[in-house]
Amino acid sequence: MKKWLVTCLLAIALLFVATTAMAAHIRLNGDYCEGNTFEIRKREKDYHTLYCCRCYDEFTENHWSIDTPRYKATCTKVAVCTSCLMSYGEYGPHDWGAWQSRGNNSEHIRHCQRDGCDAVDTASCSGDSSATCITLGTCSTCGGQYYSAHAFPA
Repeated sequence: MKKWLVTCLLAIALLFVATTAMAAHIRLNGDYCEGNTFEIRKREKDYHTLYCCRCYDEFTENHWSIDTPRYKATCTKVAVCTSCLMSYGEYGPHDWGAWQSRGNNSEHIRHCQRDGCDAVDTASCSGDSSATCITLGTCSTCGGQYYSAHAFPA
């Protein structure tokens, strides 16, 4: 059953990729065209030009992506246009893990969890005003314990 389901899903995915675009459109003169087969005529940085095989119109549209892991931008790759499969735009956000104490009494750290990304973010521990040079305080972000610095008289 699993193999059959995987095979069907793969066939559907390949069919989607093989057909450039499958949607009707508004023609340049304002009429509605039910054409659903397009050829890609030109790819540019921010847009692509399609040719409708039914009404023979060429039209330009901005790149766009559906929100799936294959097409959306991440911290390691830019977005891929769902229509023409061209990479475009800016890199996406990191997938930050939870804050963890560095164990140095002053900082916490988090790592991007996405494969291929080595991004690290650090910040100072804070949040517990009872911390002194003798009494441990607890960071409100990472839960780590830290001492406050000495306040020597002048």
